[in-house]
Order: sequence, then structure tokens, then C-alpha cells
Amino acid sequence: CRFRTTQAQAQAGTSVSLLKGRCESLIIADKSATPKCRSELIAILYANRDVSFVLSLADGRMISFKGRAEQFTDAQTTLKVSQVTTVRKGAIKASKAAVSGSCVYTRFARLANRLECVAAGQTGRYAASFLTNGTEPARFTLR
Repeated sequence: CRFRTTQAQAQAGTSVSLLKGRCESLIIADKSATPKCRSELIAILYANRDVSFVLSLADGRMISFKGRAEQFTDAQTTLKVSQVTTVRKGAIKASKAAVSGSCVYTRFARLANRLECVAAGQTGRYAASFLTNGTEPARFTLR
């Protein structure tokens, strides 16, 4: 899963990948949510080069780490995180928090990848660690 935006991708729209694996840890506003974290990670690459990593929880909540991809290599992408968004099941409006932090998405095998995110703001500390299981992600494009 690469996060470079080409001209063709920008014209195509938003790219979404669903990755399976294991949520190793999740902190939301200074509180551990690890036991409720599901085994799926959604990676969203917007046409403007912003990236969101979204994790879902068994209680219906979702959390998104969003920012701009800054550094690319074949093995690693670094994202400067500027916003964390949480959504509760049944909520009409999402809760957005301005944060400062980073996500590092590392490729260490053909399809095995690790995501590490850490961010903090006035609403607390947020962190996530996710390891994919090496299966081919489901991919689609929103136009």
C-alpha cells in the first residue's frame, strides 16, 4: 500500500484500502481502547495528498488520524498528523481535535505492514499500533 499521489490518482479520486491484521494498541484521549479495537485498518488517500488511517472499535466508535504524507521511500511513509476525528455509534456529528503528531507506515514484507501513530493536543494523547496480516488489501476508488 503506497501513499504517493500521481496526477492520474488525483484525477481518479479518493483511494481507499481495507487492510486486515491485528490492532496492537489504541489510545483515545489518554484512555486505552485496545481491547475494543477491531482487526481492520482503513487507509484513505485523498486526491490532495492528505491521508487518513481509520480504526474501528467493537462498541461502534471510529477514530481517524489525518494529515499530509511528507516522506516517502519504498519501505516507509511518514505522515504529519494534524487532526484526530472520533465518531460514536449513532452520533450525528464527529468530534474533531487539532493535534500534532505523526504516523509511520512501514512496509517490511510484500504485503505485511506496520502502522504506528502518536499525536497529542488539548483533548489528550492519541496513539495506535497496527500490524497487517499480509493478505492483499481490498481497494477501491471514490469519484
